[in-house]
Amino acid sequence: MFKKFTNGCVRVVNRWLPDAFLFAIILSIIVFIGAMFATGMGPLKVLNAWGDAKGFWGLLAFSMQMALVLVFGSAMASAKPCRKALRAVAGLCHNNMQAIVITTMVSTICCWLNWGFGLVVGALLAKEVVRRVPTVDYPLLIASAYSGFVIWHAGLSGSIPLDLVAGKAFGEVTYQAPITATVFHPVNIIMCVVILIAMPFINYAMHPDKAHTVCIDPTLLQDEEDKTYEIKTPADRIEHSKILWVILVVAGFAYIVYYFVQNGFTLGLNIVNMIFLFLGILLHGDLRRYVDAIGEAAAGAAGVLLQFPFYAGIMGMMVAANAEGVSLAGVISQFFVNISNNVTFPMLSFLAAGVVNFFVPSGGGQWAVQGPIMMPAGANLGIDAGRTAMAIAWGDQWTNMIQPFWALPALGIAKLSARDIMGYLVIVTLFVGVVACLGFLGWAGIARLVRGQILSLREQEFMTATEACGISVSRRIFRHLIPNVIPQLIVNCTMSLGSTIITEATLSFLGLGVKFPFASWGNIMNDVSNSYVLTEYWFIWIPAGICLMLTVLGFNFVGDGLRDAFDPKMKR
Repeated sequence: MFKKFTNGCVRVVNRWLPDAFLFAIILSIIVFIGAMFATGMGPLKVLNAWGDAKGFWGLLAFSMQMALVLVFGSAMASAKPCRKALRAVAGLCHNNMQAIVITTMVSTICCWLNWGFGLVVGALLAKEVVRRVPTVDYPLLIASAYSGFVIWHAGLSGSIPLDLVAGKAFGEVTYQAPITATVFHPVNIIMCVVILIAMPFINYAMHPDKAHTVCIDPTLLQDEEDKTYEIKTPADRIEHSKILWVILVVAGFAYIVYYFVQNGFTLGLNIVNMIFLFLGILLHGDLRRYVDAIGEAAAGAAGVLLQFPFYAGIMGMMVAANAEGVSLAGVISQFFVNISNNVTFPMLSFLAAGVVNFFVPSGGGQWAVQGPIMMPAGANLGIDAGRTAMAIAWGDQWTNMIQPFWALPALGIAKLSARDIMGYLVIVTLFVGVVACLGFLGWAGIARLVRGQILSLREQEFMTATEACGISVSRRIFRHLIPNVIPQLIVNCTMSLGSTIITEATLSFLGLGVKFPFASWGNIMNDVSNSYVLTEYWFIWIPAGICLMLTVLGFNFVGDGLRDAFDPKMKR
């Protein structure tokens, strides 16, 4: 059942998802129309927000940084020492499972350390792994390499938690939280560990059968031969001069050391690019060889350079505000704030950030849009700044999986299109969404449920049989205990979603939830306050009640289906 669902997602994406550039154009049109309706601004004002210096051209510096991440990272990886290191890691892979699992884990760890480094290393490792295991599905392998990016904003290079360390002012209030309340908070660490352990095996579970496996062209698996140079002229001797090479390497690394002495271990795009640049020069050992490597790597940056201005335009329209200060991004964020309470606020902040991030795929841009709305709202509900900020950070990284924007560097290295990998990443998005919702909403109750199930299962006869057969403890846990717990977790999660919807509708019906002008099924039914409206305007309240019922039933039916798909007892 799981593979059928995965294959269905892949087929739908391959059939309907256009090229990443055309996807950006379609998003631009959607946001253009949405901004006019949400803010009441005329088309010319929205068009100006799209094309002005803060819109279409607002990410010029950032787009150049991203292009250089790709170019410098690819050039560095093409050096012989780096190729040997990647081959050493790839040498651990001997079958499809090891290829998927190791690639996912390495990418996830690297992205947690630094997102730019992780994006490049994951894609390059995948290309090296497929040389060792040519039977692995290549699009899934690249999707697995990119899936590690889902954890970046919860790691050491997360812009939001790092911003809070020094303090971030929104209006007259400054919000501050130590790194122990954000990146190193126990809940954040637990969610990261769960993803690091479970996601590699989920990725492998999506591997298609042999008949549907897409293998890479064997000609691309051949090792590249090192280029040889003939030195005939003085110009050739200058290009290959070891003196110039040494001077440049010493100067570059001297500055890098000075930077970290002055700023501590603070990684930004500029210093990451500088590290990639001078490491590449060092590892190539020759300036002429490095220049040629840059020329070969630059071809993969074409998609980045073309699409970034359009996403900058989308961001400009999302944050464009009318005279009252209302923007499309603000309307989306405010909607989730209005339906929140002190229990559901972190989860709903996460979902709001996920929606906004789909159109504003920049962590810094999203923080500027949602911070002024979410941080004061969280403070009013008694929620600490670190928890609210991490909810926004997790939402920002969550929908990156189905947003081609950040996948461009990996796709450029792998020479694939977005539609090749997005079908698999839909599953990753669903998985991470469940983990994050549980982490922000009800992880303690879920933990008690899991503990009770584990204590019950380990006393049953089949577990006694596994112990008698001499099966290792780790295999008993991951092969027999966890698969039998997952169905109960799925049912609990889907029922919790239905309960949350009913609770919100009930509170709105009683006048304690969503207020006008925002709509809710509960306050729509509340408007039917007399018998005349009840009988003559049935088309107002009956559809709302039907939609509420169908939504809750839909979540329950989806939960039943997923339970049957993952239940080991159904596979006998």
